[in-house]
Amino acid sequence: MIIRPMNKDDINRMIDCIHTQAVDASVPESDKINEAHLAHVIREAIIDPRYYVSVATEQDHIIGFCAGMLTMKHWNPKVYGEIFFIYTHPEKRSKRLADSLFDDVYAWFEQNDCHYVLSSVLHFNEKFEPEDDYMRRARIYFKSKGMTPIGEYFIKGIERNHEGV
Repeated sequence: MIIRPMNKDDINRMIDCIHTQAVDASVPESDKINEAHLAHVIREAIIDPRYYVSVATEQDHIIGFCAGMLTMKHWNPKVYGEIFFIYTHPEKRSKRLADSLFDDVYAWFEQNDCHYVLSSVLHFNEKFEPEDDYMRRARIYFKSKGMTPIGEYFIKGIERNHEGV
């Protein structure tokens, strides 16, 4: 297994891995993957210096990834890091693999003089109800990395009239 930054040759492998992630997380049908859009987002993440994606590869497959970005509050220029995805393939899942990916992104945050790192735990079903088991496991993991839970997310679907669309 190799942990390294994602590169342009990883686009299709990342799409495959994200498909696996969607199945593993029981992503609602209404949130299905649009591969053209996903490929565009991955390309942008590769070239935008605010993003860093660490991938774990085994043979010719991506078996996990952690994606982070640099951002700042709008009221001062202090930079902080946000981990917005961390995923390991179910057949390869281990704390050691997740830690390796997390630690690689965390080191990148340190190199970029971030003041802190944050992440959210958010997953819901078709009815906008929380997927509690998924979120419970993520909370346990982030706490194991010394992160403190703070705040809450709130969600409400917007009913849409799809006539004529």
